[in-house]
Parts: sequence; C-alpha cells; structure tokens
Amino acid sequence: MKPAIKEWAVCSICTNEIEDSPAHLLSCKCRFHRICLEMWTEKSMNCPTCATKADTKYIDSELYDDIIEIWHYKFSDVVNIDLKDRSDLSIRRSNLYTDTLRKIPRIFKKGLVPLNVTFTDKPAADNGGPTREYFSEIFDLFIGKLVHGDTGNYSFVHDLVRLGKNEYMYFGYITALALVHGCPGPRYFCKSLMDFIFTGNAEPTIDEIPDAEVKQKLQAIEECLDEKSFQDLMKDFFERFDSGYVASHVAFQEKEELIKTMSYHYVISCAHQEISQFISGIETGYVLLTLKCHDEFKKEFVYDENLITADRVKRIFKRVEYSQDAYQHGLEKDVYFNFVTMFETLEDSPVEVDSQDLEDKITIKTITLSDVLKYLTGSRFLPLYSETKYSVKFCPSEPGRRSSANSCACVVYLPLNSRYVSEENFTHNFLEDMIENSNKFTIA
Repeated sequence: MKPAIKEWAVCSICTNEIEDSPAHLLSCKCRFHRICLEMWTEKSMNCPTCATKADTKYIDSELYDDIIEIWHYKFSDVVNIDLKDRSDLSIRRSNLYTDTLRKIPRIFKKGLVPLNVTFTDKPAADNGGPTREYFSEIFDLFIGKLVHGDTGNYSFVHDLVRLGKNEYMYFGYITALALVHGCPGPRYFCKSLMDFIFTGNAEPTIDEIPDAEVKQKLQAIEECLDEKSFQDLMKDFFERFDSGYVASHVAFQEKEELIKTMSYHYVISCAHQEISQFISGIETGYVLLTLKCHDEFKKEFVYDENLITADRVKRIFKRVEYSQDAYQHGLEKDVYFNFVTMFETLEDSPVEVDSQDLEDKITIKTITLSDVLKYLTGSRFLPLYSETKYSVKFCPSEPGRRSSANSCACVVYLPLNSRYVSEENFTHNFLEDMIENSNKFTIA
C-alpha cells in the first residue's frame, strides 16, 4: 500500500504528485517538478509556495539530505525520521573511530536525523561526498574490532568491554543512518547472521565460522567417513566443551548434529549479546522494521560481487554533453569511451600499477573496480536505491594535465591530452593519477 502523500511530495505549481527527484530554489526547501520550476523561474524568482525570493535558480535533489526525504516518503508508513532537525558530525579522518565513539552518542539521542559530516583535517562542503566516505570508512574500521572472520563473511566479535561501551548499538545506529542517507550498508556479514537479524532463525555453516582453527577441525570432521577416524579427530576437539557440547561420548552418527551445533555457537550464540545490541541500534526510527518488509535490503549487509559490475558503475554517470566543435567533440568521445571501457577492464580482472611513495620507494598496487568506485564516489559499493548522479567534465588539452575526481561535488575531470586519448594507456594512466592523488584516495 502506498503511503499517504506528504506536503513536500506535491508540486504546488501544477498540484500533481512528485514521483521522481524534486527540485528546489536555493532560497528555501519547497519542492517542485523540475520542468515546472524551470518554467516558473522564467517569469519569477519568488518561490510559488512561500514567496521567498531567490538569487539563484534551483538545484536538483541529488544532495544526500533529499535522499533522506525520498526514503521518508517511500517508507513513511514505518520509518520515523525527524526532517526538521539536523546534526553536524565534525570529526578527524585520522582519528575516525575514536571521534565517532565520542560524538555519535549525542546524535543517537536525537533518533534518526539528517547528518552533515565534516572532516576537520580535510575541509569540504558536504553535498554527499564526505557522508559517503564517512560511512564507508567507519564500516571498514569496525572490522577486527566489532566483526571478524573471512573477508565478506563476517560475524560479531564477543567483546564484553566494547559491549559495555554500547559500541555494537552505535554500529547498528550508524548502519541505519547510512541507509537512510542513500549510502551502502556494511555488506560484509555472513548470510546466516543476517537471516538471524531479519527473521530470528539461522543455519550457520562451517565456512561462516570466524575461528580459523575451529573451522579447520570441523572441516576435517565433516570429511571423515568412518567411526575410527571420527573418534581420533574428536580426541583433539576440546573446543566443543567450551562451546557447551559436553557429552562424554559423541558417536559418528552424531557428526551432523555436532557440526550444526558448533557452527551455530561460533556464529550466533557466542555473540548473542552483541547481536542484540546491534539490533537495538538499527531499530532506531523503525529502520529494521522497514528492512524486514523489503527483502532487497538484505543485499546491503551481505557481500555480493554481482552488485559491483561495470554496467552498474556506468549508470551512475549523467549523460555526457559533448562540445559542438567537431575536433573537440571527437576527442571527448574517445576519452569518455576509454573511461567507461576501464570499468569493463577492471571487472574482468584487477590491474597492477607501480606506486612511488614519499621516500621514492616503488611498490605495486593492485587496483579493483571497487577501489575506483571509492575514489569516484567515496564508497566501495553502489547503494541499491540512491538517485545521485555523477558528472564527467572534460578539461582543455594542456600537456601534462592530469585527471582528478571530487567525490564531494560528484564529478570526475578528464583532460583531452594524449595521456587519455590513447585507449591502450588510459587505464594505467588514470589509475596512476588516482594513486598519486593521495589526498582523496588511499588504498589499504
């Protein structure tokens, strides 16, 4: 059932519902159809709703705070977002985790609110870029502290100290904030953990166990085919007693039950308090309830390499407007072709690029499509529903000019010189620029 239409979701110029991204004047936040506002501003710069006079025309709702309102409109039957309030989060990128734990409790008390992120050691106007970068980087910093396991298959760490500091609750709250800001979720939890969070039921597998030694022992037990081999392996499997499986004797016929019990313990039971605290955080503003009603949002928690494809990355860019000059038009088309072809190259396989540090030491960096996505957008993943579009701007063909990207302004700059016109060298040259631009991009 479609939620009731909010006042902001109706264009006061034509009085029809705004189904796509709205537009607004810089002087106020009243919403209109883009085409309606274009026609209106031809005759008046006064807002047709509140009469506020604007000095500048409209901007699109691709700014992150408008994504919050789109979420609020689509899911207003369950999600509780305070659109009137706004919280500033000023933190240091170099001290991101500690600053987050110091400042997020104040914001948590306000509930689900629009967030304005500022990196004090990297000034930037937040049109979404710093916010996307913040969520992407804080999720990475949770690894090893609050979650562990194999890459893309994480479960929660059992840590009573961090539990006592409510760090798992703030993890859940930050996840809720990320989703309503149009940013990707963590996307690294194991499937059974998310099944448990969404439904209360789970059937963990051996592969999801975060303890490498326990996993190896259980894999050997799973592969054994006779009673003698099974009993020999059980003599060395003392971990079962710590896990509560204390039967004095375990028969070969009970192997499957043993594996299921151990898998459930190491993925769910041993971190049950941590999971519960995470859930309490993501329940803020009824976000978890909304997620449970829409199965596609499970993808925001579980790693899926199919979500990052060359075709999907191409679609985040606006349609390119080429020059009217025939010669420049040809250069622009060649450079843009090389740019999007680079995504296809990286989808097929990562590319190795030489990197020179401040001490002139040469190292080899392996660059993936996910790395390039983070450089361009501030996030390693594409959100499922964000309508933000990025622009490609062509620069004059000055010799020596390099490509650059601004994730805050959602734009990538491509020079029209020989360094980028060549299809053969474009990928290597662009990735080399990306690595050298250390102020905007860091490869772990």
